[in-house]
Amino acid sequence: MSDSTPISQEIKSRGSFLFPFELYDTDDRDGSFYVSPHWHPELEILCLQKGSMRMVIDGQVLFPRPGSILFINPREIHHLTSLGTGLRYDAFVFPLEFLSFGREDYCQQTWILPLLKGTALFPRLLEPGHSCQPEAMRLLKKLARLQRQDLPGRQLFVKALLYELLGCLVRENALLSMPPAPTAAQVKKMETLRRMLSFMEEHLQERLTLDEISARFYMTPNYFCRFFKENLGQTPMNCLNSLRLEKACGLLKSTDLQILEISLSCGFNNLSYFIRLFHRQMGVSPSRYRAEAARPSDVSGER
Repeated sequence: MSDSTPISQEIKSRGSFLFPFELYDTDDRDGSFYVSPHWHPELEILCLQKGSMRMVIDGQVLFPRPGSILFINPREIHHLTSLGTGLRYDAFVFPLEFLSFGREDYCQQTWILPLLKGTALFPRLLEPGHSCQPEAMRLLKKLARLQRQDLPGRQLFVKALLYELLGCLVRENALLSMPPAPTAAQVKKMETLRRMLSFMEEHLQERLTLDEISARFYMTPNYFCRFFKENLGQTPMNCLNSLRLEKACGLLKSTDLQILEISLSCGFNNLSYFIRLFHRQMGVSPSRYRAEAARPSDVSGER
């Protein structure tokens, strides 16, 4: 399976064709928020406002403090779990080409092209105390307000704020310039992980066993489990169940399907097990989750 049409790649329409910029805001009321492992070709900037989380980016485990800003560079595999109630964050997602200019100039050559080519990267984490954090957080809060208001000229102001943010990072020497090229082994490992996630999402409805999944990648079950957990921070079956539960959450919020139908369509043949696992992961029953999701709210969880 090639990455040209990956299933585990998060494929979402960001904004519009002419303005591919999207804001996702999350307000976790009960401490059960979880985003399963995924990747996308766009840059993601996450601003943690309240609460705490466990974030894993390309195998690196982070516990950012409130006020932290995380940059998830294109194609990096990431997932997060809320740690307690009250998690609140904004996430901005857009392709790096969004920052590109139609005409070559100094800015394009010096800063934009290196980001597009991957010879420069955004910093993974800006925590409170970093010289760039106060101004960056101010700009991103202003960006969130602007995106929610949707006033005339919003698009111009959004791009202006993103350039101002980039300027702040450049001024404080926060960009990671010329990162070491990954070795062939590292590239192969990340591609294998992407294919593993793709395979799982493509076969969510099926009754997959550990032997079947590991055989698909020519590994023994023990080695497969060790490889998966070392790089994604969880066991393969836990990840598979989390992907299934995430799909179930989407169906509970967006359809009128019966709980049993949702259970079956997400690969759970035992309704009682599905309800028990859902409650353990989300903190509420599927029916309660559906009722809570239907309640009016200022913000809604998205990845």
